[in-house]
Amino acid sequence: FNLKPALSPLPLSWLHGNGGSSASGVNAVTKMGLLRSETMAHGTLILPVQDTKKYVDKLGKETSLQFEDMNAREMRRPYRKYVQRIEEMERILRFVTDEIGKLEGCAFKRNFINEFLQADASENYKLDALEVELQQLYAHFVKVKDNNGQLIEERNHKIEEQMVADAALKIFEGGQAAGTTGAADESFEVSARRPLMGKEEAGISRLGYLSGVLLKSDEARFARALWRASSGNSFAQFTPIKDKLVDPKTGNIVEKSVFVVYFQGEAGYLHSKIVKVCQAFGANMYPWPSNGAQAKEQYNRLVQIVAEKDQA
Repeated sequence: FNLKPALSPLPLSWLHGNGGSSASGVNAVTKMGLLRSETMAHGTLILPVQDTKKYVDKLGKETSLQFEDMNAREMRRPYRKYVQRIEEMERILRFVTDEIGKLEGCAFKRNFINEFLQADASENYKLDALEVELQQLYAHFVKVKDNNGQLIEERNHKIEEQMVADAALKIFEGGQAAGTTGAADESFEVSARRPLMGKEEAGISRLGYLSGVLLKSDEARFARALWRASSGNSFAQFTPIKDKLVDPKTGNIVEKSVFVVYFQGEAGYLHSKIVKVCQAFGANMYPWPSNGAQAKEQYNRLVQIVAEKDQA
């Protein structure tokens, strides 16, 4: 149907069952085909503008009328802004429903049809007041969601940095254990575990290194991309993170791994190419400790910070 903001009586186009209607303006009986169990009659009902809402609400609840849009083939939509307001309110309700559904211990009670009809008949709700209340509720939920996402993101960064320090600490401790063995009786396995990082006697760097965290599912692709970008002059080592992390944007659980990339030279063209590969995979970069003492100090400090984040 079409509600025209005019002073003249408002025409409503409608269809009625049971073969006809006693209202004026009834056209010939129309057969509706397989989709209808009864023949329908098409007609036009003239209503005063000031009481249109009341009549339409009454007819829609207590009769078997189907209203048709008289402007279906035209671009005129006098009530388009009201439809847009209702659609926006429906979007807010879907957003709030989804956010409440993510909370533990919260459940919705549904299918209270009779209570809904009674509340609607009592006219306790007004569109303008309900719209304002929903907008305020939406703004509150968006603010809470943003704050919660920021806290989760900060906590994830600290956990990732903590895991980087933990991986470095294990590597340095393994290297120190291997270094305690004498050079004469040093086996191949012990010498192979000795870390290649550090400075040579002449002060020239043997290896450069970059570390960070990326998705566990991207490990193989990341290693191949590094190999191609560096022409085989780099090596990546991965350590899975046991703790599951929550993506602050989607709210899904993700699995990540710590990586450290070794390459020739501390800086230069190869360093910049590896940094670009890390950025292309969306990896979070973190500083790699220079020795075991620094790694242990960094790990202990991050453990305390993560504990504070969990309490917050």
